[in-house]
Amino acid sequence: MKDGYSVVLLNRVVGQKHSYFTIISTKLWGCFRSLSKVEYEQRKVAHALLKSHTNGVVAFKDLRIFHYNVLSRSEMKESGAEVLAGRTRSVSAKHYLVNEIDKMVEQYDKAWKKYLMQT
Repeated sequence: MKDGYSVVLLNRVVGQKHSYFTIISTKLWGCFRSLSKVEYEQRKVAHALLKSHTNGVVAFKDLRIFHYNVLSRSEMKESGAEVLAGRTRSVSAKHYLVNEIDKMVEQYDKAWKKYLMQT
């Protein structure tokens, strides 16, 4: 999308989750791509920092749940949030990927702008 989002193809299968793609701010994606390879120990430190700065209240899992809840309550609804969370049948994911990716990006943008405008 021209106003700042990238659709990143993942095609990653882990257990029962099939993550085909995600939507991310283009600026954030650029910062992520400039990082060197991140190892387990670095992720562990980032997790510990997040917990320490939130008095042990917030962990990475909480951020993932927050992200899902914002999207599922938006125009994207639960079906779109499920696709991005990797919890959907491949037929549904392929349908979104091929036919409605532009619509999902617009819904993603609206969901986060609505939330950010309320805070």
